Amino acid sequence: SNDNKQCILFSDLKWGHSRFYLQVRHNKVLQFGQKVLLIPYHTNVSQPLCPVQAMINMIPFHTRDPQSPLFAYTSGDGSLIPWTYATFGSYLKHILTQVGVKASDYSGHSFRRGGASRSFDIGIPPLVIQSWIMGFRCIQVLHTHHK
Repeated sequence: SNDNKQCILFSDLKWGHSRFYLQVRHNKVLQFGQKVLLIPYHTNVSQPLCPVQAMINMIPFHTRDPQSPLFAYTSGDGSLIPWTYATFGSYLKHILTQVGVKASDYSGHSFRRGGASRSFDIGIPPLVIQSWIMGFRCIQVLHTHHK
């Protein structure tokens, strides 16, 4: 479907030795299919939230249909709904409210800022973060996201 052009599909998941790659065809910067990003996620067994282990744990629950959204939830009627920026933001605010955190202090953008900071922390060059990963228009904006 047309919606699938803007979400990461199961077929966009590529496995390598001790890692996986996500093929990103659409994001804030890549709205017209100009290029495809191949983002590596490495095993980090020292961290409780190792992305490779999390993906391994998720796979048994997935339909494994290559054209289905990789990140999705099942609606009340049983259909698979892709996680979008909007659905993630709504769910994040719902969960934060339930645990007593002021939801208005957070948004999906909070994860963009965290992603930029984490990229800096692991040594990814600023220009790579700016142009390829996060899509910041200028380096000054990128630097405001790294705290």
